[in-house]
Amino acid sequence: MLYWRRNSFEKLATIQARLAEHPELAQYVEYLNCLELGLRRQALGHIESLIGTLQQLDVSRQRELASILCRETAISTGHKLIPHPLQTEFIKPVIRDWLESDPDVAEPRRWTGDLEDLKRAVELDPSCDYTRWRLVLRILEYVGFSTHELPSGYLGDVETDEDLLILAGREAQRLIDDATRAKFLDLIREEQEEIDTYKQTIHHKRMENNR
Repeated sequence: MLYWRRNSFEKLATIQARLAEHPELAQYVEYLNCLELGLRRQALGHIESLIGTLQQLDVSRQRELASILCRETAISTGHKLIPHPLQTEFIKPVIRDWLESDPDVAEPRRWTGDLEDLKRAVELDPSCDYTRWRLVLRILEYVGFSTHELPSGYLGDVETDEDLLILAGREAQRLIDDATRAKFLDLIREEQEEIDTYKQTIHHKRMENNR
């Protein structure tokens, strides 16, 4: 944890303060305290205790706390401060079961990490600016993977990625925060420019080969 910048520690403290309002998450707060001190082994010990506590709760409270953990860590740091045991033994199964039992509810779809689930979450709850933000970010990640080895090669499907960028642009225009909207639109434009350059290169090569 010593590599973290100062603002990361400050954001960590903000998470701790907010999550302290939920007694069931006391062990998670202790986990964050240990991370801040660089005590990784002790931190994971708190996670073991936390998982046992959470698994004893009723389903509705498990869902609520799973959402809180996902939302707070994602928003506050840009890093997922969810260790693997907590993800696999609590959050993932809770979200999966929630989605299976309530397929027309947006909330569990926000946290699966699946692009199609995020699209559907925005459809189900178009008023949620945060879900829209996650969708645009996920599309940029998806398309960014396709373009990241250019000009050596394209790793995705151009038509699919261009359709996704159109969707991202449409949803980005609806974001409430002006700075976030402008930043995303710039990133979308940059990705489209990379794709356009790639398409032009391919076109020129084909023209040369046909001479």
